[in-house]
Amino acid sequence: MFILLLFIVVVQSKKECPENWTRTRDKCFSPLITQLLDRTAALQRCESMNATLPSIRSAEENKVIMQVLKGERRAIWLSAKRTGKHEFKWIDGSKMTYTNWASKEHDFHNCTTTWAEGEWYAVECDVVARFVVCENKANFNCDFDEYENVNPFWFKKCILPLTEQKFETKIRELSANLEKKFNDNLQENKGKLDSLEKSLKRESEVSILKHKLIEESHNETKSRETLTQEMMKEFKKVEQKFNYMEKVNEYI
Repeated sequence: MFILLLFIVVVQSKKECPENWTRTRDKCFSPLITQLLDRTAALQRCESMNATLPSIRSAEENKVIMQVLKGERRAIWLSAKRTGKHEFKWIDGSKMTYTNWASKEHDFHNCTTTWAEGEWYAVECDVVARFVVCENKANFNCDFDEYENVNPFWFKKCILPLTEQKFETKIRELSANLEKKFNDNLQENKGKLDSLEKSLKRESEVSILKHKLIEESHNETKSRETLTQEMMKEFKKVEQKFNYMEKVNEYI
């Protein structure tokens, strides 16, 4: 009986955001767009970039929006709309499992905004907000035989189903890549160590030369002092002889 073994490997995906967009887990948020728009116009602005208005699912995403706003004292639109009494849903129809309402006043209006402080407010949909931030999913660029991850705890990953043969091939590829990275790092670190060793050697040689020069200078100073003392002794001898000769001349 032939048994087919199936393995699953989690591999790194090329999950990217457009340039200057901010990524959080599997989402991308656009830079701040300065434009006075009501909710409908703001949504159209986002859709023109293949994006939509933000649907904030967690405190982490709320913090990212706050960072994008960078303390601006103006509101941006969120995608949530009121669908019934005391009930709001995101633009895709999903329930709001995470909220950060500033007060209960959201019971009386139909659309939602947020400010730099991160608190949400319900407003009428025809008012205008000063800024727009758009949301898009981060792009998964998995290889042909890889599947986009659907596990909410495995962000920025691809699922790769493998037969036993493909599994062995993949392991060899991963091992070869790891070995190459290890060898590259080893060579790089070896070069740094060699450079450091040469630098320390030069410092040691300079230190030895410095001490040698100091010692020679000290010895030269001592020699000069000794020579000066000897010259003073000779000078005193000559002086004594001169004084003696003067006394002798006085008696002649």
